[in-house]
Amino acid sequence: TDTTNLYGEFIFDIAKEEGQFSSITMTTTDEDGNTSEFSNNHMMIAAPLIIIGYADTQNLINLNVIDPEFYYIGKDAYGTLTQTLLQATYDEIVNDSITIAHPKQGVYTIEVIGQNEANLLRSTYYLGIRIDGTKQVIMTANTAVPEPGETDYYYYEVEEKWHFINGDANRDELINILDVVYLINYKYKGGQNPWPEKAGEGDCIDPVNILDIVHIINFKYKGGPEPCHHTE
Repeated sequence: TDTTNLYGEFIFDIAKEEGQFSSITMTTTDEDGNTSEFSNNHMMIAAPLIIIGYADTQNLINLNVIDPEFYYIGKDAYGTLTQTLLQATYDEIVNDSITIAHPKQGVYTIEVIGQNEANLLRSTYYLGIRIDGTKQVIMTANTAVPEPGETDYYYYEVEEKWHFINGDANRDELINILDVVYLINYKYKGGQNPWPEKAGEGDCIDPVNILDIVHIINFKYKGGPEPCHHTE
């Protein structure tokens, strides 16, 4: 919660305890207590995404990375840096390293390009990814460096695991009678619980109960309000 200045501007820092995989929706409340949503749901994905490649003999490779929307950053075989992916930096000290400050959900294409050097030494290279500063993935190790100008391709998918739609109890991206049946089975027949449980909430009031089932039925079949947008 924050208060605007005289111009209606504000800055809101999302606390780390909100979770690194979630979605957030901004709302505004006037002096009379009326609340209105003024933004879409925004995904929160662990950041940054750091891609590192290095050859074991000397710097014989260059990296080029293309994001899910086809923006790119990297160097070609001649070492020329090109960039349309502006939320990224390319650092070359000992290793080729690309840091993407705000990764997007989807598939990243990673290109390992052999440098165009006349006296190329045959060697091997390593490629690794670190996300959120804690999770590390080794894409390949001890792999032969590509010939000058040739490219090896790798693909890495960034997924936002905790995204959910309120009322979509079975997590199939739809709200329909199957969610009603799912919740009835969960609450009254010992069926599997929604994951996370808040996905079964229609009114965003804990816990999941008959009121959520009624809310979804009213929404789908009686013109009632849509399920709430949870802000976790």
